[in-house]
Amino acid sequence: MSKKILFLILCSFFLLALAGLWYFEQTQPSVNYDQCELCDGRQYEAAYDYFQGQQENYQVKFPFHSRVLVPWLAAQFSFKSPKQAFVIILWGCTLLTVLWLVLSWHWLDIPWYLQIIGIGWLLLHWTGIIRFNLYDPITVDAPSYVFHSLLVLLLIRPRWLWLLLLITPLATAQKESWLAILLVLALYEFVYQQFFNAKATYRKLWIYTGAVVLSLVIKWWLNEWFVPSNGTGKNSLITILFFIKITLQNPLDLVRWVVAMFIGFGGFWLLAWQKLWKRPRQSGELQMTLGVLVVLHLAFGVLAGRDMTRIMFLGFPFIMTSIFLLIRDESLTLIAVVTILGLPILRLISAIPSQVNQNQVFKTWFPEYAPLDVVGAWAVYMVICYWLIAKLRKWLQ
Repeated sequence: MSKKILFLILCSFFLLALAGLWYFEQTQPSVNYDQCELCDGRQYEAAYDYFQGQQENYQVKFPFHSRVLVPWLAAQFSFKSPKQAFVIILWGCTLLTVLWLVLSWHWLDIPWYLQIIGIGWLLLHWTGIIRFNLYDPITVDAPSYVFHSLLVLLLIRPRWLWLLLLITPLATAQKESWLAILLVLALYEFVYQQFFNAKATYRKLWIYTGAVVLSLVIKWWLNEWFVPSNGTGKNSLITILFFIKITLQNPLDLVRWVVAMFIGFGGFWLLAWQKLWKRPRQSGELQMTLGVLVVLHLAFGVLAGRDMTRIMFLGFPFIMTSIFLLIRDESLTLIAVVTILGLPILRLISAIPSQVNQNQVFKTWFPEYAPLDVVGAWAVYMVICYWLIAKLRKWLQ
């Protein structure tokens, strides 16, 4: 593909992103934070007020207290409301994410139709980068897509991996999950080089280790400078252990978790699983590294909070890139059918209901909160999709 064609594709995706941002900003009502005491946005708004100089003391609870990058950046804009400032950041993050993903998929020789589907899925899915972040606009989630997409880019071009050391301070100040990503990458790289690589090279490991140390220092500094208003007795390990306990007490949450994967990634997830299960093959280093990050973000769905669908979807750059690497050789007919089967998941003609005024309806959108009959219905549809995809694959071969 020539640079001219790539430029035209990027421009087309940018126009789609801008159109999606404009349209959904007009049609998607935002949650009323004044009536939503448990909304995370209230904590980020408190941080924003502090950086604006409207509050003398930093009154932000754990674990939101150390996520200072986005509230600080939003406070630099001169808007009448924090929502406007956070939405401007969302617009910028959406365009950057599209740029990094298109470049990554171009370098990986992902077919053009999969690139269109992938960007469309990211922009149009109700829990994707645009729609949910317009429903819940005072959030720090949007830059996660930027950092994760950029990390995919660096993994594809290892000679640029040193840039990870420049990104890490910002990414750590955006969300503490970046430290977990670095720890997992460092551990995986050590095991791979030590036990599975005949000619071990430790350049990546040194970079990952340096980034881990840097992230720990930044995290420590943030905790010291921005003390949580609800005390210092909590930490991420305690949070993880708490959610492990909750999951063990409610084993049906694992069913909700599986359905949440389907809601997040539709039949593409099922097709990729069939490829892994029925036709195992030797994976390259990039695929293995991405696979580790996929597993981590699926685990986040259980260990990092109750909103499984949203949390797992933040791993979209890792998960969808891994899926595309697995299914890129499948026929266009099969991909088209899988896409059509996923359309009901996107909820394209519905606005996300308010968790304040329509709480029961709001819960039905999320497998982690929905009544079991709703979860069961989605599970049945998932099984039907799996069967249809398997039969069609067999027929097309």
